[in-house]
Amino acid sequence: MFFMNKNNTMLLVVDIQEKLSGSMNKTEFDLFFKKTKILINGVHILNIPIVQSLQYVKGLGNSVEGLFDDCISKIDFEKHIFSCCYDSSELLSFLDRNIHIKQIIICGMETHICVLQSARDLKKLGFDVVVACDCVISRDYKNKQNALDLMSKMDINIVNTESILFDLLKDSKAVEFKMISSLIK
Repeated sequence: MFFMNKNNTMLLVVDIQEKLSGSMNKTEFDLFFKKTKILINGVHILNIPIVQSLQYVKGLGNSVEGLFDDCISKIDFEKHIFSCCYDSSELLSFLDRNIHIKQIIICGMETHICVLQSARDLKKLGFDVVVACDCVISRDYKNKQNALDLMSKMDINIVNTESILFDLLKDSKAVEFKMISSLIK
């Protein structure tokens, strides 16, 4: 059953990098980028931790400019393995230090490689994994759809950004409601 709790959730932003973004369909990337910024800003407003992975920075560059404009409180780590879960992973170290985190929202690139492998491995480790379906992208749309289908069969929740944010928010009387609503308009 899908249920979100902001007190035990984090956001994992996977490899949204300059050089990799140029390989994406421009129209799809623009929408993906817009939705991802909404998700990032929304979880930031809700004071949910954000961890960002960067795949081989020397070759793929840093995160896409403007992605974290309004959000400076995040943890970054570089990786060379496709999954964010490996023996010396800074993500796993972060999770070991924050044992209250049970649910992980994932967004990023590419859906059928790094997002899929990270989601699968986090699920295997016992986390409730939520993939923001409008905040993931692949060079080939069919590869994205295939990966979302595979993850759904693994009991990974595939959910859109608005559903995620409003389920985390729970109540229109919440202090953050107006700020979250203004992101979506």
